[in-house]
Amino acid sequence: MGKRKISIRTEFTILIVSFTLIIGALVTTISINTFSKSAERSKIAELKQTSEFIKGSVDFNSIDRSQLETYANSSLKRITVVSIDGDVIFESDMNLHDLENHKNRKEIKDAISKGYGTDVRTSQSTSTPLLYYADRVNSDTILRLSSPLSEIKEWRRDFITSFVIPLAVILLLMLLISFYVINSLTRPLSKIIKNTEEYKKGNLTKKLNINNPKEFAELSSILNDMSSSLDLTIKRLRGLENVRKDFVANVSHELKTPLTAIEGFSELLLNTDTSIDEQKQYLNIVYKNAVQMENIVKDLLLLSQLESDTFTLKKDKTTLNHILTEVRNNIEYKLNEKHDELVIAVNDGVSNTISVNEHLIIQALTNLVVNAIIYSGENNTVEIAVSENNGQVEFAIKDNGIGIPKGEERRIFERFYRVDKARSRTSGGTGLGLSIVKHIATLHGGNISVKQNENGVGSTFTLSVPE
Repeated sequence: MGKRKISIRTEFTILIVSFTLIIGALVTTISINTFSKSAERSKIAELKQTSEFIKGSVDFNSIDRSQLETYANSSLKRITVVSIDGDVIFESDMNLHDLENHKNRKEIKDAISKGYGTDVRTSQSTSTPLLYYADRVNSDTILRLSSPLSEIKEWRRDFITSFVIPLAVILLLMLLISFYVINSLTRPLSKIIKNTEEYKKGNLTKKLNINNPKEFAELSSILNDMSSSLDLTIKRLRGLENVRKDFVANVSHELKTPLTAIEGFSELLLNTDTSIDEQKQYLNIVYKNAVQMENIVKDLLLLSQLESDTFTLKKDKTTLNHILTEVRNNIEYKLNEKHDELVIAVNDGVSNTISVNEHLIIQALTNLVVNAIIYSGENNTVEIAVSENNGQVEFAIKDNGIGIPKGEERRIFERFYRVDKARSRTSGGTGLGLSIVKHIATLHGGNISVKQNENGVGSTFTLSVPE
């Protein structure tokens, strides 16, 4: 048999009743415990006050037993005097010969070490639950008072009687109000359920008409709008599914190329007839393709992080000088490989201080400059021009490379899209660099754009971020 379905009215009722009972139990328990602790503290304060009075009235060097018995009778407290060694010197309620050494009693040990001590336990002598307070009188003597816990228990019973009944009345009123609210909510919900059943059947023309309560009226309006746009949403979802399939296919293709090279040259390395020079050559190829795979994975992880809903952009104040120096350091090896030159120019009036995510901006500029080097020939110049425009800092990266074919200016920011597939792969490109740049610009509230150079040779990418 299938699991029995229950209505939202029943679920709300069970939830409210359970919640009310739990709250009632918690409030009662916490209140009783708080009251009990407060009563215990009050009783300890009373014992302490009595102890101070006795200490000030009795000469403990020559104990007057009749005086102590008088204090015990008048205060209704059990009085015990214990030596520092734990021997009982005086006991108001028991015969001294019937009492064992008290040195290991908690309150006595605390009084010896700290000057006073308390404990709650059943007396071994009288089998009665008692509250003990021990006070060190001098270097040789401990005064201990004890009082039955029955008085505290009576206080607690009176408290419970005066507290629980009003609490029960309040909780009952809460339940009645909750049931009224549940009824007010479930009626429009029934209408909404019926309409959603129609949507499920494909009848998107049926509209809801709910005026109250306000939230359900707004919900019905939202559902009406939703039914109107549902067809468009379905088309968009199909488009996203195609994007996902393309992405998986692209990742598979990009990883397959280095994997194939690694597999092939590893197989050649297993051939014992290869020379040392050939082995070094094959190992170098395997290493380069492994690095290529690692770069693809790193870029994919960075893209995933930038696109995550939980990603929070953290900005810090830094300087243009520091950013540009780090970019130069990052691409120095590429410049040396191609014998290229990097020229950096910062316009007058541009503030050196900028508030950005330093790491991500350096990453974006590095990607752009590396791309400029990859798509340019040897002995070329790449330029970074920094300017300010309407509160935006603009980094313009200009190259003299192959340029961007007309109509592909927007596609180059797609994942794995390559203008020159052969050149970017042989140069170690992952096909994700410009996509990462676009995400970094968007997260900063900025933009990335590209245009052909005026002389028709090469391109200029402009990354802009708020100053």
